[in-house]
Amino acid sequence: MFSFSHPRSATLFEQAVVSATGFLVLLFFARHLPTLQWATLSFAFGLLLVAQGMQLSVVILPMISFSQGQPLGAQAQSHWAWMNRAVLVAVLGAALLAAALVRWSSGSWMGDSFFYAALLMPPAFAYEHLRRRLILARRFDVLARCGLAWACGAALGVFAHWRFGGPALLAALSFWPGMVLAWAVSGQRERLRWSAPSAEWLAPLRNFAPSAVGSSLAMAGYSVAIQALLGGLAGAPAVAAFNATRMLVQPVNTLIGAFNNLDMPRSASAYASGGRSLLRFQARSMLRLLLCGGAYLLLLALFTGPVLDWLFGGRYSEPRLAWAWLLVGLLMLVATPSENAFYVTRDTRRLLFSRLAAAAVGCTVAWFGIAQWGAVGAVLGVAAGWSVALIGGVSALWAVRNHRPAAGVA
Repeated sequence: MFSFSHPRSATLFEQAVVSATGFLVLLFFARHLPTLQWATLSFAFGLLLVAQGMQLSVVILPMISFSQGQPLGAQAQSHWAWMNRAVLVAVLGAALLAAALVRWSSGSWMGDSFFYAALLMPPAFAYEHLRRRLILARRFDVLARCGLAWACGAALGVFAHWRFGGPALLAALSFWPGMVLAWAVSGQRERLRWSAPSAEWLAPLRNFAPSAVGSSLAMAGYSVAIQALLGGLAGAPAVAAFNATRMLVQPVNTLIGAFNNLDMPRSASAYASGGRSLLRFQARSMLRLLLCGGAYLLLLALFTGPVLDWLFGGRYSEPRLAWAWLLVGLLMLVATPSENAFYVTRDTRRLLFSRLAAAAVGCTVAWFGIAQWGAVGAVLGVAAGWSVALIGGVSALWAVRNHRPAAGVA
């Protein structure tokens, strides 16, 4: 029976609502914005993913791993809230600087993308940190209500754009009302503080974060960097088609996110019992994801043409491009759970090497593939990167099968 107080039901519901909201918002803009504006906005969402990778590496994943999936105390919550704001300020400043430099040096449309990404970051960072705190606190009923509030706020933002029109700049502000409503519904009130956490508290994070951040930036090698290659070699229309058809695998991201919301804390708890417990837990996670997501990908492969026509009204109807994304989705279903082993064991250095190898292979395949097949070649580069990531993740899981965990840090 479905209940907002049931962990799995609530996290699945919240993830589905939030991801469906993101999908519908992007679908609206893909259908209604001119091609150049859609390319600019969709590339900004790719840049946002890089920024959120930094948030995951420095805030979200260590917060889960160090607590071993247990609720945080008031002091720890305050420290992690400070870290979340510090990372947001850093990536926001970097995005604005990049926007100014690109616009000044070349006048490229990508300069606007960096600026739009900066507008997207505050609500994305605020909501992601909020939802993870609620999951750790096991406040699943509040989590579900926050997801609905986020969706309602985003709907208001899109309605305002539809009603009054305007450039992609205003489209990038669509999620701000969702942030405000979710914050109001959550009841979470965090005092703004300027002082950093103590050196003793920061010490484990200093060991964890550098490699984790490096691995996040390496991951950008087979996501944003491939889009930049595509834009430079094939132009904005190719980027527009790349990101429009990419939306077909959004339900796969939703499924992975929903499972990870609950499985990451549980995998940290499993590792507390030993490496073999972690191996068994992650193998079950991979199987569940593959069974659920694989069924969706199979149906989509059978009806690719009609689905593309229905979603985009004939604007981005390229079946070969969609099939390439389905391959990426299949790889993500098994690679993402396997990579969790790096985080729960705090072996971020090996994760960095795995991601660097994935980025090198992905960009190389994309470079040659774009010349031959355009956007399809770019997606094949993404698939090549995920293939290498899968090999690295499975190797990490197997390597820790006999490990005993170190003491956690709350």
